[in-house]
Amino acid sequence: MTTATFYRDAHGITGFEVTGHTDYSEAGSDIVCSAVSAVAQTTVIGLKETAYLEVLVQMEEGRLACRLPAFSPQQARVNASILFETMLLGLKNIAGQYPEHVKVIEKEV
Repeated sequence: MTTATFYRDAHGITGFEVTGHTDYSEAGSDIVCSAVSAVAQTTVIGLKETAYLEVLVQMEEGRLACRLPAFSPQQARVNASILFETMLLGLKNIAGQYPEHVKVIEKEV
């Protein structure tokens, strides 16, 4: 199962971590894994190349994590939160269609 965890404070979502494998089908043809990966990676690209934000990104096999630096300006936090919220909606939609393969968690920090 893939788990997407979103971290939220009083000002909005400050980051996410996507871990695991969906195990919907074999590697290379897993459409659920591809969908989750595309949404997460597009969010990171949007944060960097559209919103011009310096985000902290960690990527390794079976894991992608992205967070705003702790002392980001308010406007950066607003811009990032819009992208994070859009990602959250996309992954909730995927999880709704494939609940045995994708789980979405929101945590207050």
